[in-house]
Amino acid sequence: MFLSYSRKDGAFTRRLADALAARGYAPDYDQSAYDPANIDSGISAEDEWWQRLQAMIAAADVIVFIVSPDSAASKVCDEEIAYARSLGKRLIPIMRRPIDFAKAPPRLSALNVKIDCVDDGEGAFAAALDQLCAALDRDVAWHRESRRLTELAWKWDLEGRPAGRHMSPADITATERLLERRPRNADPPPPVLTDFLEASRARLAEEMRRLRRTTGRAFVKPALLSLEEGARDDALRLAATGAILARDIDFDPDLETQLWGPAARAISENRTLAVLQGHTDKVRSASFSPDGRRIVTASGDPLASGKTDNTARVWDAASGAEIAVLKGEIRGKADTESEASRTAVR
Repeated sequence: MFLSYSRKDGAFTRRLADALAARGYAPDYDQSAYDPANIDSGISAEDEWWQRLQAMIAAADVIVFIVSPDSAASKVCDEEIAYARSLGKRLIPIMRRPIDFAKAPPRLSALNVKIDCVDDGEGAFAAALDQLCAALDRDVAWHRESRRLTELAWKWDLEGRPAGRHMSPADITATERLLERRPRNADPPPPVLTDFLEASRARLAEEMRRLRRTTGRAFVKPALLSLEEGARDDALRLAATGAILARDIDFDPDLETQLWGPAARAISENRTLAVLQGHTDKVRSASFSPDGRRIVTASGDPLASGKTDNTARVWDAASGAEIAVLKGEIRGKADTESEASRTAVR
């Protein structure tokens, strides 16, 4: 858990953190001393303060807000509440020193403070700690959501587990979060809920596959028409666009978008415009100039001495004629060829 507090309540915060740690919880706050290196808890000397606080809040299962006149007046504490709310975190407030809720910031005045930690006596502190631990373990919101989702699963089961009924994507995500965040004293959800989740996942995956297949097939006929008209470049672009939108980059036969046929035909029937010959090693990069009139290629061409010479060659895009050869020394960097390529394009 993350403890949000005012520095003026620092002594109480340390006492509370120690008591929670003794009961098996993992309290975290900016001055936590449980991890001297401040790797897993607290803020180290090299951390950027607010970013580290955000990371601590994001990592916590629950936020405990220590209410006092000073925390109520603290802009940082208010921002911590806002950030925790934006992440959907549980937030449990406890009263350390009374405040006038009528004058409190809206985010704080909206909280329901039921745990009283004003009395410093051992008995009163222990009783308040018991209340806090019970609230931490109970997680009312989790149980309510568990009941809602389980009712959906039981209805699905009573109807014979029909294939046409499944969870919405939002409920799939909610169920996954529910299973991940089960309180330590809560029984696991019934098997029917996990069965419903798996069936819904499979159904959603099939629907997405069907949508991808339909999207891809919508480009097949236009691509074939372009081929019949002799516009092979247009056909290839259409087939490639359909594959990208269908997320079928590898032309997966299981997806059956039927795009590979027109794509392969467009490639095989395309007329070669020019062959660029000159590099003696594999070409590592190639780029067109912004106006499309030049092409630059880069390679590490071997020399007669056995060494390698980085070479960029500039070509006329229309004729394939070599315009210039740019050579550079090997500097031991993998991006030398791309640097030469960018320079040549400019």
